[in-house]
Amino acid sequence: MLILFIEKVFTMPLTPQEFSQKYNTPIAITEKAFDRMSKKEAALMSISGRIGAGKDTSGPRLAQRVLTHGDGQIRHEFFARAVRFEVQQIIDLIQKSQSKEDAVAKIEEQMNVIDGSSIADVLYDDVKTGLVLDAFSARTLSSRRANQVWGTEYRRSQDENYWVKKTMNDCIITLANGSNVLITDARFPNECDSIKDLGGALVRLD
Repeated sequence: MLILFIEKVFTMPLTPQEFSQKYNTPIAITEKAFDRMSKKEAALMSISGRIGAGKDTSGPRLAQRVLTHGDGQIRHEFFARAVRFEVQQIIDLIQKSQSKEDAVAKIEEQMNVIDGSSIADVLYDDVKTGLVLDAFSARTLSSRRANQVWGTEYRRSQDENYWVKKTMNDCIITLANGSNVLITDARFPNECDSIKDLGGALVRLD
């Protein structure tokens, strides 16, 4: 049995100016996204829940019935997408490297980090042997560990909202274009806060 818990936003979303400043989004696109949402020409929904609750199965079907604003199109967005894009960049750097030391140097230079050895330790051997070819289809222990290490130990330690800012920038572009956004992996409080700051709805499946 599917049970829905919808969290109503009792606080007002941020103003476009406040949102742009907090999440480093372009002000013109941010204003357009807020305007679209205020006119019900676009909408944002987040669906969360325990493992097996149906976030990625029942969730999209629910969204198709609810997110009918604007052009009716729904972009399925993930906070984890930005993590995987950057891990893919690291995989590409390792594939082109001549040695582990060379890989570390390339990661530090091109990914703008002080010490690239931890992420290189996780990925290097499996990338070089072909066990990990990309960050999106790989389901190995090393690929999962790489997402955790890069997502948390590197980027979130630099800025707690690092991934939230990346995702919100993608969201406002979609909303400004008159399409809807569905997010199904909001887990951290700051991720949920960003959705409320944009005036989105939080739905929990149990």
